[in-house]
Amino acid sequence: MNKRILLVTGIGKSQLDVYSTGGDLPIKEIAEMTFPSKQRYASKHGYDLLKIEDFGSDKEKNIDESNMGFMRVARTSDMLKYYDIVVWIDADSIITNDEIKIENFPIEEDITFYASYDWNGKYSISGGNFMFVKNKNTEKFLEVFYSLVGRAKHEQEAMNFLYFRSNYKNFMKILDHDYLNAAPTKEMYAEQWATRADIPYPWNEKSFLCHLTGASNTHRKRILTSYFKKYL
Repeated sequence: MNKRILLVTGIGKSQLDVYSTGGDLPIKEIAEMTFPSKQRYASKHGYDLLKIEDFGSDKEKNIDESNMGFMRVARTSDMLKYYDIVVWIDADSIITNDEIKIENFPIEEDITFYASYDWNGKYSISGGNFMFVKNKNTEKFLEVFYSLVGRAKHEQEAMNFLYFRSNYKNFMKILDHDYLNAAPTKEMYAEQWATRADIPYPWNEKSFLCHLTGASNTHRKRILTSYFKKYL
């Protein structure tokens, strides 16, 4: 039976026209640049696509609208009521390899949560892009994950706690960077990354996506127009 698959992306209502201190571009502009890659990908493979512009709040999970990280996860996991696989793709991520189908990711029968390691190696999970697969463990995993609201500073901390410090690691799988967190090369980041550590697993043309993590929106726009124009 074919899996019902949904891609989710978007930004919070408070981010729509926000300029950061120092006059940086709003994330809305980056979201609009990367969105066509998600539309093409979803259309090619027959997936549904949901674009969110207001996360709102979730009283049942005790998440208020200011906690956009947990609300991203909440809005994504809630769609498991209707889909078998739901994938969150961040506004600052652009799909670059549309030959990779979601159902061909290395999915395991009893694993509910999928993500990739952060850009700097294999020390922590990145919360930028992630995937939920509905199975017998989904309800329990989500119950435990949302029990960390108010205890963990943000959703990424909750993900890392469950993976590195709990038995619920068995419900999670960390994929290679090429699936959900390939970052631009240090060359692409240019002066904004000059004094930072090397990127051990940078983006390449076989990567499913490129996540423009750790950059200002002004630099994200420069990277997109300079190196990813054919994907826009």
